[in-house]
Amino acid sequence: MEVNVRGMVLALLIFYYLACIYHFKQTLQFENEARLRRGNNILMHWSRRRRISRQYRRRRAMILLNCEMLISRRYYRRSIRSIWTYPRSSSWWPYICNTWTDKEWLINFRMRRSSFNLLCDTLRPWLTHQNTQYRQAVPVEVRTAICIWRLATNLEFRSISHLFGVGLSTCCTITQEVVTAINVVMKPQYIKRPSLTEFRQIVQGFRDRWRFPQVAGAIDGTHIKIRAPPDNSSCYYNRKGDYSIILQGVVDHRMRFWDINVGRPGRVHDARVFSLSSLYKHGSEGTLLLLHN
Repeated sequence: MEVNVRGMVLALLIFYYLACIYHFKQTLQFENEARLRRGNNILMHWSRRRRISRQYRRRRAMILLNCEMLISRRYYRRSIRSIWTYPRSSSWWPYICNTWTDKEWLINFRMRRSSFNLLCDTLRPWLTHQNTQYRQAVPVEVRTAICIWRLATNLEFRSISHLFGVGLSTCCTITQEVVTAINVVMKPQYIKRPSLTEFRQIVQGFRDRWRFPQVAGAIDGTHIKIRAPPDNSSCYYNRKGDYSIILQGVVDHRMRFWDINVGRPGRVHDARVFSLSSLYKHGSEGTLLLLHN
């Protein structure tokens, strides 16, 4: 009996000793990482101070070199801009608005003219800009058309700027603004989780239209090509030999999206993407009960 007790005590002491060693290693590693971070912060601070000092010395040298001009003038006169906007042709957009049919709109813009007008009316409060004395603001219809043309054709911004008669940087900024407005304003309205009644209708629709019983959604994914990111680029290298992120979508029996999940690295397997999506994590009990019934 005493041998067993001594063995247990010895085992506990060994376990305690190993735990102390592990805790000491973790503490030492944490202190080393903290010391390294402090050193990096100090180096960044001093490099910034040196850069600012060099800029200040350079600016002071420029002022000294031009002191005669600065003394002779009371105020510093800013250089007059030679040109405010480059002349560009904007006749292509009115031409297609007056001549294209609904079929041509569907082929090129991937939507009909009525859908485009609905999109413009929905986003008009968020995309309307004020006219200034220097130039007229780009209309909402042109802003939306620039974004849709970029998304539908994947054409470079330089060519799109020539088509619509706007600047290159303006074209890029407009695309980002319209995409952001669509995500903020329209996504909650059109892509949302169906209710229990709507799930029953979807299941009934799959059964009647496609002859698939007990189906509440068709799910699939696709790879969106991107440039190799500077950090962890190997995680985005997919099996097709490209760098990408994964877009997963779920549609109902009428091929309308009711759930999307985008942003996972391209190296992740499709099953892993599904297990990490909100569709898998936050599935309602009513939906599961409906599918079982």
